[in-house]
Amino acid sequence: MTQKSISLSVRLSPEDASALATLNIPEASTPSDKIRTLIRRAKDGEALNNDPSAHLKSAENVMTHLLSLIQQAEQEKKQHSELVSYFLQWLSNTTAHFRLILSDLEPPFSDKHLNELELEIAARQFLLLENTLRLAVTGKSPCYDPNLIVANSKTTCDLAALVAKHIQKHEENHG
Repeated sequence: MTQKSISLSVRLSPEDASALATLNIPEASTPSDKIRTLIRRAKDGEALNNDPSAHLKSAENVMTHLLSLIQQAEQEKKQHSELVSYFLQWLSNTTAHFRLILSDLEPPFSDKHLNELELEIAARQFLLLENTLRLAVTGKSPCYDPNLIVANSKTTCDLAALVAKHIQKHEENHG
């Protein structure tokens, strides 16, 4: 047995009514459809807060959709960028991971929580950097512009050389 719909009357300011009218929601065209969609999205957002595994699914859905659009354009243009592909996958995974972490934490944060957060950020940040630099190993990187990685890596490599010298000096002094 289907449930009966409940009719609601809502007063909106002219600004809110205008915002609702111009709100672009692909699956909703009428004001009623838009309001139902907004309520559904709010409920889905609330479900995310109550189900940590849903964070990963939500982030994956957004990035999968974006990656799909990009891959379709790449096929049409007969191009591919490992940089774009890897970054979107990394971003999806990282976003989901930190949404999970933050859903479990409530202020005030302990020193342990802050240290764990910093360790996670460092691990993920350096993973992104290492994988990006791997694209520069070949003469032409697998990007839309094959010179992109090499052209943008000089400063990073200069900094890495300075860091290597600093680490070596530190190890010699603290051996």
